[in-house]
Amino acid sequence: MAKALQKNLSTKVLSARVPPDVYDAWQNLASSKNISVSECLRDAVTMVDKKAIKKSVLKAEDGIKVPDELKNVIASIGGGSVAGILLYKGIRVTLEKNSNNMNKDEIEAVSVLLALSGALIIGTGIYNVLKP
Repeated sequence: MAKALQKNLSTKVLSARVPPDVYDAWQNLASSKNISVSECLRDAVTMVDKKAIKKSVLKAEDGIKVPDELKNVIASIGGGSVAGILLYKGIRVTLEKNSNNMNKDEIEAVSVLLALSGALIIGTGIYNVLKP
């Protein structure tokens, strides 16, 4: 899939410095899916999981202009949602592999709470960056 994507689209590289535990979480998640970390991140960021958004909807080719404020709020929610999902998966995989003193319910509770918190913080940050 990665080779097909690279052949069909012009691509650029994204990179970020993350704490070691976040790095380990992504390594574990990618390993559990039997793909590389790069493929795992690309799929998450581009919503490859059959939820890709058509460019024509975003470019207003239908003649309907979406107000900038609405776009900013929606982008914030979307960005926060994606971040929350990624956080949930990464935290859960990491806790399942590294936590010997937590049961499944505790792991689920911690993963959900941290993912929701992260989604809210990141969504708020995206909104603050986008607003004029």
